[in-house]
Amino acid sequence: MPNINEFTFWKASCVQNPKNCIYPTKVIVTDADSFNEMAHFDHATAEYENFYRSNDTFLQSDVQSGDVDNDNVANPDDWIAREDIHQIFIGVPHIISESKNHMKPKGSKHPVPRYHVFWKADKETDPKAYAAFKPKSWIIEYYFIFVHEDGAGLERISEIFAQRHIEASVDEVFALEDVNKALKKVAGGKSKGKTVIKINK
Repeated sequence: MPNINEFTFWKASCVQNPKNCIYPTKVIVTDADSFNEMAHFDHATAEYENFYRSNDTFLQSDVQSGDVDNDNVANPDDWIAREDIHQIFIGVPHIISESKNHMKPKGSKHPVPRYHVFWKADKETDPKAYAAFKPKSWIIEYYFIFVHEDGAGLERISEIFAQRHIEASVDEVFALEDVNKALKKVAGGKSKGKTVIKINK
């Protein structure tokens, strides 16, 4: 059984080479030190045939990745910080690293927090399915709201959902007596929305 706290990367022998397509060295990351040592070099989150990275040579991956750039967030109070990302991925093994442009000007854009995020996923061997999951291919915009666990905060969230006609993504609904089945489903990490426990009054 694979270790959920092991992240498989493939490392190149070069640094910041945009023309590189060769990733020959398999690296198992288990902690910050092994990640930092690997991340010093160009790296990929998938294995490729003959180590040549392309859509046609994709073999497998169990790590997904995405970027949090804050580029279009003007107010620093609204920036998504490292702690916020941890909350988004709570319960999912993940790694957060600072981008090379973290808190630095990027072209005409102001210095803002910029992060790379890597998280464990089910093993994928279909290149189309793997590419489709990449955040850069999503056409849906995601917004995250962080509130205090109090009555006023929850009331405000209810108002926002009603005003903007937001519908929660529900994967499956369980009766109260099936709570163990619901917990097992969540622990399996394959939910595509919220797992709901229905309590009848």
